Amino acid sequence: MLKDLGAQFEFTSRTNSDGLELYSALGGRAQFLLKENPGHKILHTVQVERNGFIHAMVAGTADEGKGYEYFGPRAYTQWILSE
Repeated sequence: MLKDLGAQFEFTSRTNSDGLELYSALGGRAQFLLKENPGHKILHTVQVERNGFIHAMVAGTADEGKGYEYFGPRAYTQWILSE
């Protein structure tokens, strides 16, 4: 998908210290996030736990990265009720 869209849009890339690769175009409105997964684990739940849903909602906006880091420490723990 990145290759096909790359024919239409100019993507820039960067890799963070955790090995997460970010490709973006259109001022951040189009993003691909690639995380190595040598263990072939199902990472959907881990992504949600590590701020993936938050990032999906605010990526490409002025709020991107404010108060959270994608695949970083959970940013919403204070709103989880204890039993």
